[in-house]
Amino acid sequence: MGIARAMHRRGIAVAPFKKGPDYIDPGWLGAAAGRPCYNLDSYLFDERELVSSFLHSNASCTLAIMEGNRGLFDGVDADGTHSIAAIAKKLGLPIILVADCTKATRTIAALVHGCRTFDGGAPLEGVILNNVAGERHRRVTVRSVEEHAGVRVFGAVPRLSSVDLPERHLGLTTVYEHPDPDRLIDGIADRIEGSVDIDGILAMTGGYRYRELETAEAAEKSPARGPSPAVGVVFDRAFTFYYPETLEAMERLGARVVRIDALNDRRLPDVDALYIGGGFPENFAEGLSGNGSLRQDIRAAVEGDLPVYAECGGLIYLSEAIQKGDAAYPMVGVFPYRFSVSARPQAHGYVEFHADRENPYFERGVPARGHEFRYSRISNQGEIPPCDTVFAMDRGTGIMDGRDGVRRGMALATFCHTHPRSGVQWIRNLVRLAAERRAARG
Repeated sequence: MGIARAMHRRGIAVAPFKKGPDYIDPGWLGAAAGRPCYNLDSYLFDERELVSSFLHSNASCTLAIMEGNRGLFDGVDADGTHSIAAIAKKLGLPIILVADCTKATRTIAALVHGCRTFDGGAPLEGVILNNVAGERHRRVTVRSVEEHAGVRVFGAVPRLSSVDLPERHLGLTTVYEHPDPDRLIDGIADRIEGSVDIDGILAMTGGYRYRELETAEAAEKSPARGPSPAVGVVFDRAFTFYYPETLEAMERLGARVVRIDALNDRRLPDVDALYIGGGFPENFAEGLSGNGSLRQDIRAAVEGDLPVYAECGGLIYLSEAIQKGDAAYPMVGVFPYRFSVSARPQAHGYVEFHADRENPYFERGVPARGHEFRYSRISNQGEIPPCDTVFAMDRGTGIMDGRDGVRRGMALATFCHTHPRSGVQWIRNLVRLAAERRAARG
């Protein structure tokens, strides 16, 4: 965040990217850079889509910054498949390693030396030392890394005693919930500019030319003619887990995206379809439950066969209730599940699934990839009546018993998050159904 904001201050158009499936960090990176942050994921995308996203997302920018996740070489297997290093090699990106220097000096040189030599194809161009205790700590560590590891140190960030950026069970508090994100980001950027050679990083990137492939964008056409269908998207402090490409794809397909605030909008607007993404409904259970008129409208719309697609937090919102201690907060009530929040993750990581039953959004038998990350669990598992689930989980947890994708009429809800660049067809089908509904209404 600090580096992106520091460059943005210099008038540089920065294209922010986050490696891997994530919504929270991209929200902060996008706020720091002043433009949307996109995800790069070689597990979810094939190489063509990966390169296409890198070259075409925020194409007007002059500099791209990709934040990694986990360690440099950590992937889905012992070979580091889909790691940060693997993506950097595919795209030809220089790497700056952030090294935690807590209670260590020369040992950091050994770690950096190992990262530099471990995989010769990963271009490690520099290091930023983090959690540096004082001047002596900084001086000894910088000299050790540059002399013994042969890698340039671009900066040493001191321990930051107070950063108003709290964490919770899924990571950082979202940028949409923070009372003053720009003040926080500017404060971080001030500290980074005082301890990191931003101009040196800019000079280093000037020597790189990104690897280009044939990545012609196949512009999707609207699935129907006539008035633009309205697709409602529940986007507020409780529901923020959306890939920008998903909403962009809906608009390219001819839809008009209508944002809905489930905490404050008392009625469901006139929409032809509804999309409810993930987020933190459990943190806003009282407010969501208190908006009974909207809940009733959504339930009635589902009973009236409104096309509805929901992911994770959206599934929880469409269910019976959220249990917090002795209190149960009623939700929309489309599905008979009750959810509570566990102290440990209930599902975490990449998923693979396929539809094995009829549904409006996924073709039967076609494999799909996505991800799941939740602490929520079903608290009334032994009391649930039979539900129509349409996904068989080939990898991952799903809702229960190796199944996911619970369906009621034209509503489908799942714990699996998917990305539009992975080839899933639910976005096109949701817009198509919305267009058909709009046309039928005249």
